[in-house]
Amino acid sequence: MEERKKKTILIAVIVACLALAGIITYATYPRQGGIPGHFSEQMTWVKCANPDCNQAYQITKKEYFEYIDENADPRSPATPPLICNQCGLPSVYRAFKCENENCGTVSFYGSGSKPGDFQDRCPKCGHSNTQESRNKSRQE
Repeated sequence: MEERKKKTILIAVIVACLALAGIITYATYPRQGGIPGHFSEQMTWVKCANPDCNQAYQITKKEYFEYIDENADPRSPATPPLICNQCGLPSVYRAFKCENENCGTVSFYGSGSKPGDFQDRCPKCGHSNTQESRNKSRQE
């Protein structure tokens, strides 16, 4: 009789563990290709690399990352270019807008930096928001 109770308790524990594992898996399973839902509200700058166009505009981060997910070449480490809204060529890449209030230039990441420097260094005025925020946090 004692052996039968042990088996029943053991089976109940196993079933409870499997149910808990299923609930955890369901609750943490990524949806929408793993792109967070709040990305549909956040904007990012993009810029056309075609010298005849040079168009800069904002799109949602969700649009950007969905396009990258759908068009990325698994054999290439490079990010695929988006199609430009103005010239129609596949020549648009993620960019940033200089946060210096006297500048506001939209540039490609790394275009104004040197090796070992911050990727958001503005090629026009030399401002880096990353550097500025790190300097502020050091002062606090």
